[in-house]
Amino acid sequence: MYSSRTFISLHLVCLALSICILFQVSEAAQDSPSFQWSDSITKTDDGGVSVLIVPLKGQMFTDIHHEYYATLKDQILEADPDLIVLELESRDYKTEYYELQRRIDEEDQKEQNSYSDEVIKGIAWLFRVELKDIPQIMWIKDSSGPSSILSFAWDNIYMSPEARLVGTFQLSRNWSYIDKKHPTYGKMHEAWTAHVKNVASLGNRDVALVMAFVDPEKVLTGTWEWDDTGVASVTYENNFSGDFTIDPWNDFPLRLEANTSADLGVSSGTVQSLEDILVAEKIREYHIIGEEIELAIEDNNKSWRKDFSRAKNSYENSIQYGQWATGEKLFKYMKMQIDSLKKTLRYMEKWPGVAMRMSWDYQVDDRGLSVQYLKQYIEMLEEQYDRLRKNDNAGSGGGRGGGRGGGRGGGPK
Repeated sequence: MYSSRTFISLHLVCLALSICILFQVSEAAQDSPSFQWSDSITKTDDGGVSVLIVPLKGQMFTDIHHEYYATLKDQILEADPDLIVLELESRDYKTEYYELQRRIDEEDQKEQNSYSDEVIKGIAWLFRVELKDIPQIMWIKDSSGPSSILSFAWDNIYMSPEARLVGTFQLSRNWSYIDKKHPTYGKMHEAWTAHVKNVASLGNRDVALVMAFVDPEKVLTGTWEWDDTGVASVTYENNFSGDFTIDPWNDFPLRLEANTSADLGVSSGTVQSLEDILVAEKIREYHIIGEEIELAIEDNNKSWRKDFSRAKNSYENSIQYGQWATGEKLFKYMKMQIDSLKKTLRYMEKWPGVAMRMSWDYQVDDRGLSVQYLKQYIEMLEEQYDRLRKNDNAGSGGGRGGGRGGGRGGGPK
């Protein structure tokens, strides 16, 4: 039989051991990484759900263009994924620091998103109509302007913590110059926003919500509603009739941060990784397919930018050759000028993005350089070249310029 002193000693020993064990467990917990819900998902080589990643990265209209993505349709169907995750990363500024300081240098400005309803409608139609039988998720890593409008074609959106949905002034420029009392104002507004309503319909979104992103004069309020199962949703209005105000300003388009988007049900949640999305979608095992499609998109973006650089170089050369096309060197440099212009034209016809960016960089007769202008200019130079050859006339003149900067002469009117 144990004495009371022995019992107390054993109790103290047990207590000391418990403290040591607790300390060791605590120390081990500090050394090991904290638990993440995404840790509960397993990535395999070919098991579970097959996931296809489709990047929508870069500048709208150039990097992200519907004509190119349409060429991937057959590859996507052949890959036969169980789920498509579209990664959207398309913003107007290099960093938020630049945006907040309103620091936009010339090159940064040229990388801003260009609003094209054709691109928005084309990409939305491809994925949400032609590929509608494949479940899809839009993962917004960041977006602004037209890319934000495009994202609303999906009803299942997730956002990264630093992501934003930023509205645009670009579309409203098509009607803002018209007096509201003028009979054409309503028609112009309706015509330019028709695609916005179509996008909202594809994503089962309130038109009022999406309109607040493209019409700076639209205010936005919301009202919480619950269905029979207790699920809450927000009904939006472009007035102050709602229960709470989201955008009270009638001179700026709407902007939503990731957390606000999740709170309002605009997004399905805020996520750090692909695994977070899959866990939220109750997927516990997956594998990635179609890596070649991701690489093709990346290569496409590199290719058009390389050709854009080549187009600029060949156009600059044509200007120089035009200046040298005089005297005894007239025919030599006129021919080189024409060849350089033809090379520029090929790049512009091949890539819509190259054509757009060339029109931003070069002005001819107070308008942006265009494919039509180049065709007419080349035709004029070739006729001039043939005529001079026939007359065996090596006089001065020839094909000067080519339309640089402020539009130095020589081109068709």
